[in-house]
Amino acid sequence: MPHIRQRYVTNLIEKAKLLSPIVGLLGHRQVGKTTVLELLANSYSTLDSKSLLDMANKFPEEFLVNHHSGFQAIDECQLAPALFPALKEWVRKKKQPGQFLLSGSVRFTSRKLIQESLTGRIVNFELLPLSVSEIAQLELPQTLKMIMTKLTIEKAASALLSIENSNKKKKESHYYYDRGGLPGVCFINDPRLRALQIKEQLLTLLDRDVRLVYPTSVPYLQILNLAQFMARHQGEPLNYTKAKVATGLSVSTIKKLLYAFEAVFLLRRLPIMGDLTGEIYYLEDQAEANFLADGQIDDHDQFIHFIYRNFRVQFYYKIGSNFREFSFFSRAKIHIPYAIEESGVKLGILPIQEILPSRQERSAASSFLKRFGNAKILFVNRGQKVKVINERSLLAPVDYFI
Repeated sequence: MPHIRQRYVTNLIEKAKLLSPIVGLLGHRQVGKTTVLELLANSYSTLDSKSLLDMANKFPEEFLVNHHSGFQAIDECQLAPALFPALKEWVRKKKQPGQFLLSGSVRFTSRKLIQESLTGRIVNFELLPLSVSEIAQLELPQTLKMIMTKLTIEKAASALLSIENSNKKKKESHYYYDRGGLPGVCFINDPRLRALQIKEQLLTLLDRDVRLVYPTSVPYLQILNLAQFMARHQGEPLNYTKAKVATGLSVSTIKKLLYAFEAVFLLRRLPIMGDLTGEIYYLEDQAEANFLADGQIDDHDQFIHFIYRNFRVQFYYKIGSNFREFSFFSRAKIHIPYAIEESGVKLGILPIQEILPSRQERSAASSFLKRFGNAKILFVNRGQKVKVINERSLLAPVDYFI
């Protein structure tokens, strides 16, 4: 299986470089940023090289003079904060678009010097782990947006039925549950070698990158314990008391570490809407989550996590897509694990295990629809048939959306 895949983000970068002097590409370690940079840039340098890193930190202006050729890629640039004021001054004087393509395994907004230097001078994109459609090299799905924009559920159902589903998706979905979507991991066939690779990248992520965002003396094993706790409790309202007992960390330290985990793309926070307040978390990669949870994720939760990681792609890779993600909980503990809002329309996505939704699942959908006037529900299963449940609810197989 070849490792190189055409990534959905490349089209966004090509458009952005015509408008902005600096384009940023951010994402998890081993997510494929370097491959994208080498594909799109005229020249490439990486600050993983100690000599280049030393120059970028000590003589940033000279570094830019020596490493600027057309659309110049600078990989892992968060390692040299001193470079960013120099970049600010460079593009102040030379305003033409398409000069630098910067990558980082840490969110630029999490480091004050970087954020302040590049405000208004950079367009950032996030490279998510590979989705099933990307692995299969299919076009970016548009089906969720189609359901949200169609005037009626009946029209949305008809539009879905006109789409030819690909057998490639079924094959890649089978692998995805174990292998996830990080190219540096998911194309390793030997499960023992995959586990070793995940272990090594977690060490770098938690013991180096996290400390760039939150300088702390907390031992690596305690930080790892928190990551394991979060993997086992994905999609649940975060209980800080339970996290404190499980890790031995203070609530204040847990909050700071979770901010750092988000900043290095280990996990993502979704706000809770409805009767409860708080947040839930999903880990960014399926294989990494499985490794950290050590088998303590049941099949239905795996299905929910799979849906989250693949469905969001339709929104992240569209220029001008102004959307937000959330989870819904009612007082009766009725739960819609993943929902998206765009242009005032909310779509609640409810994974189910059976052919038709149960009474409890219909009740969850009803609670969501009563709470939000301009809303729809999508029941998703592993079946074969598209079915209209009512005028605001549709059931469809997962393969239409990944």
